[in-house]
Amino acid sequence: MCATYAKKSHRIDQISELIGQKFGAIIREYLELPPGALVTITTVRVSKDLRHARVGLSVFPLEKSPAIFSLISRNLKHLQFILHKGLTLKFSPA
Repeated sequence: MCATYAKKSHRIDQISELIGQKFGAIIREYLELPPGALVTITTVRVSKDLRHARVGLSVFPLEKSPAIFSLISRNLKHLQFILHKGLTLKFSPA
């Protein structure tokens, strides 16, 4: 693990919530998910220095998970770019 992840603080919680909301909206808007698939942001962990974040995803139905995770992996850099454009922070987590 590259960075130490923050213990709970109000600022980190706010940024985690913001990243989760924005990343969920980006996935819905920019990715063509298979019909009947549902992707949910379950967790967002942000490092103390706000330079790194880990986003947990849940996929329903489970059979579509490999295809959806592959789709997200192929488009991850573009999704991060869109997320960074939408955040007004000194550092945008990677």
